[in-house]
Amino acid sequence: MEYRSAGALEKEITSILKDELSFYQSMFILIDNQKESLRLGDGSELGKVFADIAGFNRRITDSEKKLGDLMERDRESFSLAASNLEIRRLVISMAAIVQKNVALMKENEEFVTSRQAAIQVALDELSKSQKMLETLSGFASSKRLVNNKK
Repeated sequence: MEYRSAGALEKEITSILKDELSFYQSMFILIDNQKESLRLGDGSELGKVFADIAGFNRRITDSEKKLGDLMERDRESFSLAASNLEIRRLVISMAAIVQKNVALMKENEEFVTSRQAAIQVALDELSKSQKMLETLSGFASSKRLVNNKK
């Protein structure tokens, strides 16, 4: 009986892991495309990048919940099923693609951070110009008043 339960669980886990592997592979392609959009300076894509990241987070949370629920249902059967060669192979493949996804996301984060720093420098310079113009504007209006009184 326990073997049948573990066998059914193996099929369920394998199915979930195959879906997850496909998701992480698609995620890799999408993150790589995001990198290109960010590097090419396409600012219109930034909102989509953040929406994609939020979608990734939801999907990963759902995936973790599915596997966690399976594990909680019957830990012994889950442990037995998880020792299956196909499941171990899927987990190793997923771990490799997740590692690549993390590396790509870090590259994207570094690029966005450097762009943010450049934007901050430009904003600071613009603010200095604004203050200087306000100061000059104050001098110009005070000179006019003095000239108008004369």
